[in-house]
Amino acid sequence: MSYALVAAHGVGDWLPTVVTPADARRYIDETDGGYRHLDASVGPDPNVGDSFKTQWAGQLAAWREFATTGRADQAGWSDWLNTKAVMEQTDRWSQQLTDWATAFEQAGGKIVGAKPVPPGQGLPGGVSVGQFTGLVVAAGVLAAIIVIGPKLPSFRGKEAAPAQARHAPRRRIAA
Repeated sequence: MSYALVAAHGVGDWLPTVVTPADARRYIDETDGGYRHLDASVGPDPNVGDSFKTQWAGQLAAWREFATTGRADQAGWSDWLNTKAVMEQTDRWSQQLTDWATAFEQAGGKIVGAKPVPPGQGLPGGVSVGQFTGLVVAAGVLAAIIVIGPKLPSFRGKEAAPAQARHAPRRRIAA
């Protein structure tokens, strides 16, 4: 893989992304807050038509179904393994929320307060090339200490013999 491609995409896909059920719940709750906020703006707005509001109601119902059944922390321990997938699904729902907010404004509606949070806020960022390089160098140094270190006399706790003693000629003992 070329350096430019790695630099453009980061190294995050090479390394595992670990998220907990608590991370998934927090992200679902954050996205749910965005859906509730936009719903509070869409409902009473007189500038958007009933057709838009009906379609929005369908989207909102589908989101609420996912938000109540898609939680990785509500079922058994095995769902912990599915947490990253739940985070990615929530990210897609968050993108849909952003698209609905844009469509609402284009239809003449006004969002009261802040706009929805951009998608991707729930997943931790990827590892940069510099961080990955530093990690590889640190792992190499640690491996060198583990492999070569025990072979060094001073590493084993023994003092190295002085240079004169190591190279001094041995005396033969006559029998």
